[in-house]
Order: sequence, then structure tokens, then C-alpha cells
Amino acid sequence: MEKRIVLPTDFSKNALNAITYVTELYKDQTCIFYLLNAFWADKEPTDIAPLDPEPGDLQYEAAKKISNAGLATLMHEVSQQNNPKHSFHKISSYSSLLFALKETITKNVIGLAVIGTQGA
Repeated sequence: MEKRIVLPTDFSKNALNAITYVTELYKDQTCIFYLLNAFWADKEPTDIAPLDPEPGDLQYEAAKKISNAGLATLMHEVSQQNNPKHSFHKISSYSSLLFALKETITKNVIGLAVIGTQGA
């Protein structure tokens, strides 16, 4: 059975180091990795309640575009590893990290979360 691992990222060097570390650690095991970027638009969500984006909100659309671009770049970097035992999925979530992790873990039956950030 494959391991399911969520890798939250803020696209920092610390986050990339955590991703590199865990993919090397599990290089001989079949794994599904979920690259997760939680973002917000004009104000920071709290750990108590997520924010709902306004339909057509320009700040939301700009933040979402940055998140998707960062995830696309990260997917390109991790695909260079060429490990046939590893597959990667990207998740861009308009939420606090806490709510994004909770939703991702529940929805994808995640067994491990590996986090490396600049302190966010």
C-alpha cells in the first residue's frame, strides 16, 4: 500500500528542503505526495475560521494565480527526480494552513505531513 504524504509549501527554500528530504527518505516506497499551498488575498485568515472569497474578487484571482504558478514550478522541480514509485498532486487552497491541512488530510486519507517553512 502506498504512503500518502502532504507537503505544505510556501515556496521557500526551507519548504523545498523538506520536500527533497522526504522524497529521499521514502525513495524506495510507493508514495503519493500532495503539494499544498494555502493562500489568502487581502487579509490573513485566522485559525478559527476560513475566509470565503468574493466571486470575481481581483485580489483573490491574483493570489490564486501566484499559488498556481508556484505549484506548477514546484511540480516541474519534483518531476526531475524521475522516481517511478512517486506521484505528485498539487493543491491550491484559499484558506489558513490549518484548515487547508485538515481538509487535505481528511479528503485524501493522508498518513504524514512534512512541513518546512520560513516561519509562516
